[in-house]
Amino acid sequence: TDVIDVDSLLKYMSVSVALSNLDSYHGVLAHNYYLYEQDGVFSLLPWDFNESFGSFNMGCRTDVRELYIDEPVSVSLADRPLVNNVFSLSENIEDYHGYLWQLIDGPLSKREFDASIAEIAALISEHVANDPSAFYSYTQFQQNLNSTVSRFYGLTEFMEYRVANMTKQLNGTLPSAGDSRGFCN
Repeated sequence: TDVIDVDSLLKYMSVSVALSNLDSYHGVLAHNYYLYEQDGVFSLLPWDFNESFGSFNMGCRTDVRELYIDEPVSVSLADRPLVNNVFSLSENIEDYHGYLWQLIDGPLSKREFDASIAEIAALISEHVANDPSAFYSYTQFQQNLNSTVSRFYGLTEFMEYRVANMTKQLNGTLPSAGDSRGFCN
């Protein structure tokens, strides 16, 4: 792990896992990231988070809101060496769990997350309502802020469930890992 910026990887994983973003390095396709090298140390640069909030479950028949926090991969851990190697050290897991708690107690808390969704919705609502190429109606957009529409979880509904699930995993009342074959296997 001397050649990996471990702390930034742990921060990335905490956000990606909290959002059940399986359209990522730790998902079945292992994409939507770049590796950036500076002075012999590699950092993971993520992009394309548009399939977060459980909307991407390719190859996964399990409810992705229940994604294991310590085995958050769609395939075997051995097939995702960045996660496998970094998560194999207890001090890294401890730091990673700390980042998950920071998210749970901060931006993903019900009060803060709901306020963020309301603020963003107010900012874009007019544009969504007037979008001539929209995939869904404005009414569906409004409903999906809080409630499941079609196969898409409502944003606040998703986060409330996910935070409760992660909290139980962190507290040990739900398993946080499986048998190294990956969450979806």
